[in-house]
Amino acid sequence: MVTPALLLTVMFGTGLDHPREPGTTVKIVETADGFGLQRNGVPFFVKGAGAQRDLSTLAKSGGNSVRTWGTDQKTGAFLDRCQAVGLTVTVGFWLNKSHEFDYASPVKLAQQKEEILGWVKKYKNHPAVLMWAIGNEMELGASPQNSARIWKHIDEIARAVKAEDKNRHPVISVVADMWDQKMDDILTYAPNLDALGVNSYGGLPTLAGRMERWKKPYFVTEFQLPNPTDGKGEPYGLPKEPTSTEKAATCEEHYRTGILAHPGRVLGSYVFYWDRSGNQTASWYNMHLKTGEALESVERMTQLWTGKLPRNRAPQITSAEWTNFAGAVKVVDPDGDPLSLQLEIVNEDKPRFEGDFEKDLGVEVRQKVASSFTFPKNLKPGRYRAYILVRDGKGAAAVANHVFKVEP
Repeated sequence: MVTPALLLTVMFGTGLDHPREPGTTVKIVETADGFGLQRNGVPFFVKGAGAQRDLSTLAKSGGNSVRTWGTDQKTGAFLDRCQAVGLTVTVGFWLNKSHEFDYASPVKLAQQKEEILGWVKKYKNHPAVLMWAIGNEMELGASPQNSARIWKHIDEIARAVKAEDKNRHPVISVVADMWDQKMDDILTYAPNLDALGVNSYGGLPTLAGRMERWKKPYFVTEFQLPNPTDGKGEPYGLPKEPTSTEKAATCEEHYRTGILAHPGRVLGSYVFYWDRSGNQTASWYNMHLKTGEALESVERMTQLWTGKLPRNRAPQITSAEWTNFAGAVKVVDPDGDPLSLQLEIVNEDKPRFEGDFEKDLGVEVRQKVASSFTFPKNLKPGRYRAYILVRDGKGAAAVANHVFKVEP
């Protein structure tokens, strides 16, 4: 789901790289029960997330890995930060999409391969490295001819990475879900991949069936809840967004049915997206508010990873009722903490999403409210989304939202 724009933001701190002796060996092993991942000979099931900032919180919540979508000179510092808190890293290499890159050009292909090999040589001995991931959803939009070229190129890179790294870390490629033609191309043109990474959202509960032809293991490299719709058929042409409580329930269901239910085939996953929003107060995928509070999906993943609930639990929205210019929510806190409610209203006449990520549309209204509230009457004509944010004052929160329109 990550675009080049996010690639610039999912970056990696500051600092210098240091030469290191080989620190870890990660292998995929096959047993009578299927496949497993071993790190320095110890079984390792990936409990990961897409994250760049809240790394210590992820580790304390039971996470053991993060993935990146690209590399640069700051990747070494990011690996250092992960190592310091006990996280491993699936290091991603961004591959250009076919509409912006000539996959028929031997010169271009050689340059892209050599750039990736340079990063492998630079970071292969870092003890935080878990796997190498060649590309992310680079196959989307490719013609059949370019698809074949892309997968041949990926296979060539995979062979070169294994030779440079002496097969000490698995090499995968990350795709956007799975369907028959894509599987045909991978099986035909990319035999040297050790495993696949699959980003799967609404399709995750049925992904295992579509992966049956893939006889190697795979990782679910992005998941949480179904993607937003394009808004067609929804009020005012805007996607209807679940509450944070509904999102958490879906996240848990998808993890159980799409990941835990397939031992020996699925070797772990990366929930998307752990960090707080950098733009709006709340967004479709982010598991923390911009102000840092954890939403209920964090709680669910903590329990799934550790078997224990966090000490401070998130507020829950049990119902949200809306009229065009008013709302009422019922909220509970499992710990009995006093809750504060805040209303935020955002103008949605500008596109909310750029690729898969929200743009900062600005906040028209921000005010404290009770559990029943009305919207201000001085808004300019247009379409709006009203957020109700519930905070427990101890680092956890809940969110619901509603779209409405102010007529001229």
